[in-house]
Amino acid sequence: MQRSFLQGVAVLTLGLALTACSGGTPTPAGDTTKPTLSASAAPTTTNASITVSGTSSDNVGVTAIEYTLNGGARQSVTVGDTFSFPAALNVGSNTIVVYAKDAAGNETSTTLTVTRSNAPDTTAPTIVSVSPANAATGVAKDANIVVTFSEPMNQASAQAAFQSADVGASTITWSAGGTVMTVNPNADLAYTAAGKSYSFQVTNTATDLAGNALSNPANATFKTYKQLSVTLPIKATTVGEISNTFAVNSVASDILVGDQSNNTSRRGFVGFDISSLPSGLDPNNVLSARLRMYVNSPIVGMPFTDLFPASSCSGLFCVLLGKSVVLEHVTYGNTIVGSAYNIAPLSTDVRGLTDETPCGSGICFFVGTTTGWNASDISPWLKDDLTNRAARGNLSEVRMKFPIDTNGDNASDYIAISNNANKAQLVVTYLIP
Repeated sequence: MQRSFLQGVAVLTLGLALTACSGGTPTPAGDTTKPTLSASAAPTTTNASITVSGTSSDNVGVTAIEYTLNGGARQSVTVGDTFSFPAALNVGSNTIVVYAKDAAGNETSTTLTVTRSNAPDTTAPTIVSVSPANAATGVAKDANIVVTFSEPMNQASAQAAFQSADVGASTITWSAGGTVMTVNPNADLAYTAAGKSYSFQVTNTATDLAGNALSNPANATFKTYKQLSVTLPIKATTVGEISNTFAVNSVASDILVGDQSNNTSRRGFVGFDISSLPSGLDPNNVLSARLRMYVNSPIVGMPFTDLFPASSCSGLFCVLLGKSVVLEHVTYGNTIVGSAYNIAPLSTDVRGLTDETPCGSGICFFVGTTTGWNASDISPWLKDDLTNRAARGNLSEVRMKFPIDTNGDNASDYIAISNNANKAQLVVTYLIP
């Protein structure tokens, strides 16, 4: 009996010792009570983040508080009777789930839905740039008016806000982002000798997509290129004819091109002083360079038959196209010299001089050289001479010849280009700002 009592005391003593070593209150056996949890946050906001706050309690004690945002990983929150934490939000609907857990593993949760919307747009749009700019000069006739805004615009309002009394009917297009408005006049702008002025404005009735009115209305006036024409004089020392013996005749009143009865040939030369053209003239702004030469009557012999290859044309082809004196772009310097007879051409125009009369003020493409005024547009040659004007001494020079220098038939076949009352001319039309 005494032994059983002692054994009982020992078991009790061991149990108390184990309890003392366990470090605290033991988990209640059979605890199935979930913690109490409440959490709240504003259901809507325009902010990029929001604060979630709440309370938690448990019959034994809450051991963990966590949350997930939009299905992401769980994040820990400092445990306490009250708690709060920030949550970054996406634009649109966001789901926040808050969890509370006790020592027995019991867990409860609550779900919040927060909708983030963009802040109202109250910023007024501005005009970043306009083209042509105000006071611009030298605007090309095919230029568009381009207005660049700081943000996407209400296109109907911006188009209605564009006003011009002189640009005329136009087609308006927009960039993909809705920030660039392009106004393309249906008719080209005009060139005049003084440059034609155009004006346009964009009023503050233009609005952005949120309805904010334009804060800096624009007014602009610009001028197109000035279109000028000038008749360049010949440079006397560059004009004349040279024979195939390299003899130079620079004083004759007529420039002979063809062959003589002694079977010597003649090539004609003429040069123009281009120094009167503006020093800053862009060669690309030369619209035309019309070479005009007067062929005296009569034409001697049959140069357009005898001095052309037999296979050069036949039948209706010749009737339609005619035959023309060949023009060559050359450069031989300030004075005509015998070596210019054979100097290599920079370029050749086999259509050459054509009778300008049937085409009025234009240049005809369907007849050949004839008596009276003949013409050819040599603007590519003048552009080249302008590009190289310093090296070429401000000269634009042309050589005239037939495809065959002489046919050796002891008969004269030539034309006489006037170098007297009707001297050669170079009529240049160009643009300057």
